[in-house]
Amino acid sequence: MHNQIRKNISFPNAKNENWRYFNLQDLKIKLEEKQAYDISQSIFYNHKMDTHFMINNKGIFINQKLPNGITIDIINPQDLKLLDDKIKNKIGEIAKIDNDYFVSENTQSFSQLILIKIKKNISVEPDLTLDVKISKNIKFKPRFFIYSEEKSSSSIQINWNNNFCNINSVFEVYLSYKAQLNLIIANNGKDSIDILNYSFQLEKESNLKTTFISLGRQILKNDIRINLIDQGAIADIGGLYIGNSNSIIDYNIKMNHLSKKTLSKQFFKGILM
Repeated sequence: MHNQIRKNISFPNAKNENWRYFNLQDLKIKLEEKQAYDISQSIFYNHKMDTHFMINNKGIFINQKLPNGITIDIINPQDLKLLDDKIKNKIGEIAKIDNDYFVSENTQSFSQLILIKIKKNISVEPDLTLDVKISKNIKFKPRFFIYSEEKSSSSIQINWNNNFCNINSVFEVYLSYKAQLNLIIANNGKDSIDILNYSFQLEKESNLKTTFISLGRQILKNDIRINLIDQGAIADIGGLYIGNSNSIIDYNIKMNHLSKKTLSKQFFKGILM
């Protein structure tokens, strides 16, 4: 992925349909106010805590006891070449840059890849919980890859609780043959800018259910790209958002049915305070 030729992609403008609800000049100013921050040297393994995985101001923490059938690895960019080909070849291919300024920025300058693997032929219990709690006047670019092996079944909850920071994150999620994933994503930030890209690839007879819950007082953009690759793949996407006068919440969803006999559903509800 890092051998790709860097594309000179400009910041979004008013002609970009994906950003039509934003004051882009104001957004660019706010993003440039923050300084880049690297927590790549602060990784704590076998930690005792209530959640399974956490990123905060001090670093990255991994619980000493993960749900049976799940592994979490922190991979430095220079070590991506050492990964198994079945994973390595998908990184940067599920979340393609495709003239997206923020995906390009993350792809070129993320500090670590957080790799979550769900083993085949296993039903994972309990649910895996990931917490991101950044509360510094910084900008931060985490990147995640979730690999669900064939006939696995799991549930993951991701909690974003960021204050006074800018986040540009990319998630790539791969569901193998007959894999099932229930994904819950909750945003409850304050005075933060969260630009989050979620890209999914669903293979034959795999099943994805994703629920987005967006609260808080923040600027939040969820870009969601789902590719249903083979027959029998199912994606069920829904969510609830509650906005107030100080928040901007935007969802942009592209559902690509790339094979016959695939199914998708979308259902969102919102409340404006």
